[in-house]
Amino acid sequence: MPQRSEQGRKDACVSMVITCYNQARYLSESIESVFSQGYSNLQVTVIDDGSKDHPQSEVTKYPSVHFIQQHNQGVSVARNRGVQESDGELLVFLDADDRLLAGAIQTGVDSFTQNPGLGFVFGKGILIDAAGLPLPEPYQPPLKNAGYLELLQHNPIPFPALVMHKRSVVEAVGGFRSLVGKAFIGNTADYDLYLRIASSYPIHFHGAKVAEWRQHSTNTSRNSLMMLKSCMRVLNAQSEKVRDDPQLNKALKLGKDQVGRYYSEQLIEELRAEFRERNLSLGRLTESILALLTYHPSAFAENAFGKFRKLVARSK
Repeated sequence: MPQRSEQGRKDACVSMVITCYNQARYLSESIESVFSQGYSNLQVTVIDDGSKDHPQSEVTKYPSVHFIQQHNQGVSVARNRGVQESDGELLVFLDADDRLLAGAIQTGVDSFTQNPGLGFVFGKGILIDAAGLPLPEPYQPPLKNAGYLELLQHNPIPFPALVMHKRSVVEAVGGFRSLVGKAFIGNTADYDLYLRIASSYPIHFHGAKVAEWRQHSTNTSRNSLMMLKSCMRVLNAQSEKVRDDPQLNKALKLGKDQVGRYYSEQLIEELRAEFRERNLSLGRLTESILALLTYHPSAFAENAFGKFRKLVARSK
């Protein structure tokens, strides 16, 4: 593996950790997007988290890529394994179905060069469809501060490839977690990591477009019930840290309200669609109602009021 260089220099060693679970059909594009960066001091590690579609057959095209197979243990364990199996002082976590944009690595390295005390740096992303074609860009609110307080209010980092981390910081906070307490947090583990880092280290939004996020039917972010429960667990885990700071406490409450409203509305629409299609099981309905009552109890009233207003508007 490449020798680590002095922190802050442009030739700093960057470790790319690509996690793959049944996304072998996209893996070559992901790897190619890394090597096309033209960055010299680079190491690439692919972690196969128990895939059934044989990603190793794609990785064999790239002799310099370090390939590791493990039994399916979830993306947090896979990413932590990638950290353990690499040694660059800077880290980027790339899902196998996503791609880096030109200049992404150099942009991140330059940000650390200018301020080596940062915990992580991040930029913007582009949405692409399953075929890799660009989709309309969603509205992204401007970031005023890009610190812990703003991350409590909302997560401006929708997928992990937007971020370049300092290894020592990731290791200092304990890496990715699959559980908060005894509760599973799924793919919101990246948000959990950002909050834990930002609560102790400065972070920086450089604003450049650095990666593409592929949208397809197997994206876990489309599971509104899981996202509602997981995001709320992640935010609730910050309660003790912000308890004695009125400004942070207010930001946390705002963040929980926004997450609750957003995913509750999505979940209610999903339940309606499943009911219309006669595909709604009692277990699914019961679990969803319990989650709504636990994490956003006003969801039913808000949704009903919204439907009533639309009905009144149409009748005028």
